[in-house]
Amino acid sequence: RNYTAHQFGELLSDARGDVMVFLDSHCECNVGWMEPLLAEIQQDRRTVPSPVIDVIHYENFEYMQAMPQVGAFDWSFTFYWQMKDQGSNLTAPLVAPVMAGGLFAIDKAYFEEIGTYDTEMNIWGGENMEMSFRIWMCGGKLLSLPCSRVGHIFRDSAPYSFNGESQLMTLYRNYARAVEVWLDQHKALFYRFVPLAKDVNIGDIGSRVKLREKLKCKSFDWYLEHLLPMLPTENRLLASGQIKNTKTSQCIDTLGRRKANDTVSHYRCLPTREPAYTSQVWMYSKKYEIISLENCLDASVADPSSKGGKRVALYPCHGLGGNQKWYYTPTQQIVHAESQLCLTVGKEGKSQLFLGKCDGSGSQIFTFTNIYDHDDFEI
Repeated sequence: RNYTAHQFGELLSDARGDVMVFLDSHCECNVGWMEPLLAEIQQDRRTVPSPVIDVIHYENFEYMQAMPQVGAFDWSFTFYWQMKDQGSNLTAPLVAPVMAGGLFAIDKAYFEEIGTYDTEMNIWGGENMEMSFRIWMCGGKLLSLPCSRVGHIFRDSAPYSFNGESQLMTLYRNYARAVEVWLDQHKALFYRFVPLAKDVNIGDIGSRVKLREKLKCKSFDWYLEHLLPMLPTENRLLASGQIKNTKTSQCIDTLGRRKANDTVSHYRCLPTREPAYTSQVWMYSKKYEIISLENCLDASVADPSSKGGKRVALYPCHGLGGNQKWYYTPTQQIVHAESQLCLTVGKEGKSQLFLGKCDGSGSQIFTFTNIYDHDDFEI
């Protein structure tokens, strides 16, 4: 993306067509990619369609077709792709909670009506979240179109600078601008995962707040209910924060891992000011899931080091209970509902967690930073 959000806003007046199409410079458009985008806008000018983004390998330019997916995010504002069940109609448009940001089409007049870009955002990052919230909450919709395909080179690093600022702080500034305008009471969850963003100078957001009022936009509660009902919120939680073992005084930690079946460890408890702190933030939901970002604590994979045991790992939350259902007891043990075994820290020198017979020892006693409702706990 060679233009910043600010520059896009300034260049808007130069556009002459009825529809604006935004593409990153490092893209390759496939056959027939444009017609499906224009057809959706012709049917409803408030629709903002995006192509399915295929992958072009940055080292050898190999073109790889992607499965139709839609954008989603977690409370750290990390964007990720979510598989969507297409049913029997493989060409039907998919409802997208969030757009990727660099590839979309939009009616030019509608784009101007809803406030184009937040031109006070810097360089790159967060503008896709802000636009997605604004489009959905203010009467529009986002679609991902399986019949439109554009290849995109996903590079391993940004080839540009951030005007003397670190990339991380630029992202936090942009994120916080979107958070303060659109997230309502749910902004507390974002700051719990990204505490460093609290101290960033986000500039004046008065004009964006007035824009939201002028457009008579819906609440963020409405957005979550209709677009991301699986994303846990404060009223869906029993506890949150770091999960500390009383024997070791260490915290359960993903160590930055996010892939399915990645193991979970325990590590020294980090202060909120350390960037890696996010890896130790967990949410205990009223569905009895222990959640880290988009993943849940899971015990479905056999542990080769134990006879018939299961190892504790991450797996995308499915909301069905089973191997992802855990009870936090009044005795501060975390019991795996299906096996009735307790979450246990390993012996000294062993950082992995495992399931063991519940014996009430210190290696099985855990505390959460925040407890919201003791009454719902059960065994």
